[in-house]
Amino acid sequence: IGDVAEGEHLRAGRQTVTGDAVSRADGLVHVQLVRDGVRVLDATLPLGTSEESQFKTPPRPGERGHWSVDLDLTRSGSYTLVVWTGAAATPASAGQPAAASVVVETDSKTFVVT
Repeated sequence: IGDVAEGEHLRAGRQTVTGDAVSRADGLVHVQLVRDGVRVLDATLPLGTSEESQFKTPPRPGERGHWSVDLDLTRSGSYTLVVWTGAAATPASAGQPAAASVVVETDSKTFVVT
């Protein structure tokens, strides 16, 4: 996860967050945003272009691809952003993937919006 640091304080508004992940067979990354313990976003995004292709084509399995998501942070509160890859991985609760055995790579950041 780029663009947001752990423990950062942000002003309310929209925020584009980017990152990268190693592509798995499905080429997807799962994104969950939780505000004050309530899930406010649950999305699955395709990985964009890969470094290996000089940013011309999506990543093949095992290659690193980039992703981007526009977050609605217009409400104050404590947020946790969780991003992971893995076949059919679905979050169970506030930022914790349910089936750790299917999660391949995960990252999270907690931050405050004022």
